Amino acid sequence: MKSDSSYSRIIKLSSFFGGIQFLNIAIALIRNKLVAILLGPNGVGLMSLFNSTANMLGNLTQMGLPISGVREISQYKNNAQEQQRRINMIRVWSFILGCLGMLLCFVFSPLLSRFTFNWGNHTFHFMALSPVILFTTLANGEIAIMKGTYRMRRLAYRSVWSIVAALVVSVPLYYFFGETGIVPSLVAIALCQYFLNLSGRVKVEDIKDAISLGKPMIRLGMAFVVAGLFGSGCDFLIRTYLNNVGDLAAVGLYNTGYMISVTYGGMLFASMDNEYYPRLSAIPELGDEFNAVVNRQIRVFLLITIVFVTLLISLMPYIIPLLFSSKFVGVVPMAQWAAVGLVARAIYLPIEYISLARGDARSFMIVECVSYVLMFVCVVGGYHLGGLTGTGIGLALSAFLNLGFDVIYMRKKFNLK
Repeated sequence: MKSDSSYSRIIKLSSFFGGIQFLNIAIALIRNKLVAILLGPNGVGLMSLFNSTANMLGNLTQMGLPISGVREISQYKNNAQEQQRRINMIRVWSFILGCLGMLLCFVFSPLLSRFTFNWGNHTFHFMALSPVILFTTLANGEIAIMKGTYRMRRLAYRSVWSIVAALVVSVPLYYFFGETGIVPSLVAIALCQYFLNLSGRVKVEDIKDAISLGKPMIRLGMAFVVAGLFGSGCDFLIRTYLNNVGDLAAVGLYNTGYMISVTYGGMLFASMDNEYYPRLSAIPELGDEFNAVVNRQIRVFLLITIVFVTLLISLMPYIIPLLFSSKFVGVVPMAQWAAVGLVARAIYLPIEYISLARGDARSFMIVECVSYVLMFVCVVGGYHLGGLTGTGIGLALSAFLNLGFDVIYMRKKFNLK
């Protein structure tokens, strides 16, 4: 009876977050359709390069705060005073780390320009991009607070408004300014996301306490920095490789296929980050209860994912021309292959959350680094052997190799059955 109740709860929550994510995807696809028409493959590729750079620097300087912050707050759900101290700590450190990321982007903009592009001087563009890292870090801090305090519905609804804001802000800029509007739109979107997710303010009188309280978490966050650097660095290097070996159009097509099959497909698992992670973190010890929670999550998401992937692969030849334009039809085989990897993700993502829930930063770092190394090798090797379609095969292959590694590692480390 208890097991049936747990399954019912997971399915109910998955349905709610799935509905919200479906709405988010629908709005985002409208935006991407307009962006594809206004900018074309070259413009989409240019936007992808700026985005991946901002993500890389953000992950480098956030010290794992969006992840570890959730665990820090959720552990004190029965102690309001101590939980409030952690919330203030998250806000203070979000500002400190956001400023650090913005400064790094500004200072190293000439180097980023030379490394990312083999044509033109884009130093000023990277300087103008630097506020994106500050506002994104601040927004991620607020999102971590909502997750840690179990305000899931508020988080879900605000995610919808963030997507709507991105549509309203970016499309006019692309319409009037074309590729010149890419960097201003990214800054405006990050600013909107911060204010839409803002749910409180820093207690100025407690800043000294917040800085001191957060130091152990930041030291632990170095493992998250390494993992985040591998992730964003892998994404950055793949797109830079495609830009240098191929062209901007290849980056734009790869970005489109990845977005449809991996990014939007991965939104199926939204409840995992919003609800499953805090729930798993609340279980005090490893054992039968811990294993049961993980296995129930795997079963539910695997069933949902198999149905979704079957439909996605079947409809892909119609979805991409409809949502983008006929210029993007060449990405269909790549996106179909990449979508197969979602089946493996449905199994390994619940497993990977174990190291986060246990606060084992070293295991998290190992698992993430292996995952991204596999992805980089498979995608670059796939492009070398099979062009754009080869990158999709590489994404699927890396997902299943990642699954095999995770199962073996987590069984030995955490006795996962």
